[in-house]
Amino acid sequence: MKKADVLIITAPTKSGKTTYLAKWAFNRNDVAGILTPVINGKRFFHNISSNSFFEMEIGVADNSTFSIGNYIFSAVAFEKAALVLLSAITTPIRYLVIDEIGPLEMMQHKGFYNVFKELLNKTYHQLQIIVVVRESLIIEVTSLCEQYNKTVNVINFIPIINESENFLPFT
Repeated sequence: MKKADVLIITAPTKSGKTTYLAKWAFNRNDVAGILTPVINGKRFFHNISSNSFFEMEIGVADNSTFSIGNYIFSAVAFEKAALVLLSAITTPIRYLVIDEIGPLEMMQHKGFYNVFKELLNKTYHQLQIIVVVRESLIIEVTSLCEQYNKTVNVINFIPIINESENFLPFT
């Protein structure tokens, strides 16, 4: 069975998806991308390849920010994260992680929306895109992927009790 071009991981918010993906990607040289952990109550971008972190969330809205709900995000930080994603596909990786495609992207067409479409518009032979998507947006994100002729699998994440278990369909 051919693996899907895009693997959507979904579950309720704060269920451990980012934490699991960080543990799964740790010390792997075939994974790149962006995770968005919360550290001391504030959301950060985590560049998987370099294991570096930079602020995603900022305190005050201005012309260089995106707002959704109670969150204010730096547009400059999103641009930096988008460059991480685009540069990653020029390296010999098997998995590209995008955490997450959410309401900012699908309702406002901001955040990772344009870079996600750019990534979907390319043809890959070995690369699988792993994207975190909240349950309420699965249909919209799947539809967007299919517009670019990408095959999609959806995994409903169930928090792992035994950390040696692997819910992903690969190692």
